[in-house]
Amino acid sequence: NNLLKHSLTEAAVPVLEEVLRREEEIQKGGDSFPKLEMQLLGVDLKPSVVTPILAESLANRRAELLDAYLITNRLADANACVLSWIKPESKLEARSLQAALRVSHAFMKSGQVDDAKSLLSSLEQAARKGVTSQSEPFLRLAMADDVRQLALYGDIASQYLELSDLANAERLSRECVTQYGSLEQSGRFLLPTQTKQAKYCLGRALLEQSKYDEAEPLLLASLLSEEELSYSAEAITNEAVVEALAKLYDATDRPELAKEWREKHK
Repeated sequence: NNLLKHSLTEAAVPVLEEVLRREEEIQKGGDSFPKLEMQLLGVDLKPSVVTPILAESLANRRAELLDAYLITNRLADANACVLSWIKPESKLEARSLQAALRVSHAFMKSGQVDDAKSLLSSLEQAARKGVTSQSEPFLRLAMADDVRQLALYGDIASQYLELSDLANAERLSRECVTQYGSLEQSGRFLLPTQTKQAKYCLGRALLEQSKYDEAEPLLLASLLSEEELSYSAEAITNEAVVEALAKLYDATDRPELAKEWREKHK
């Protein structure tokens, strides 16, 4: 942490790698966890207490190491690190998957499109095994693991859209819209911004494929209210929605509607 605070990221990398290696050994061994230290700190050693602490620590270490790799432009190391987490027999922490999405985004920004698509495909497969949020006990109160899984699908779909991989963006965002709809019908609580993000991504993917009739109602339904804008931490913005609608109306020979939406937004 001191090395990172003083911008000595290159020097911090081997330290972070060793810390993460030890954290992963602790997770595998269970009994190797320094219980004495926890007892001295007055921490309850019940599994229900210890497991989230271990999960949070591991998720933090993974995110720190990935960020250090990205800062030092070591994308190949970051990619290898992420792939080493993905085990066929276990669920992955949602926070670890979220951190991994920064690596695919870095690939995209650096022009390494094939690497970005390959990593996104691996992350989608990992997310399909299910995700856990043990490292985020407060978030779990507001967002169950299956909803968090859908949110990750939405983030992956958004990156597919940025990569102009329209088929995968449409496929995955359509799945999100359908599953969110089923959850709402069953009475599950969802943040409106989650469902609207999925509708926007699907609408945009359809728009870029000239599927205008299906895209229009989805884009209209993805506009955020003033209240939603005040607490939204999502990538979607009304500016993006309005621009997509204006583009749709221009493409379908409705210039007056395009102008109206642009003026309404101003």
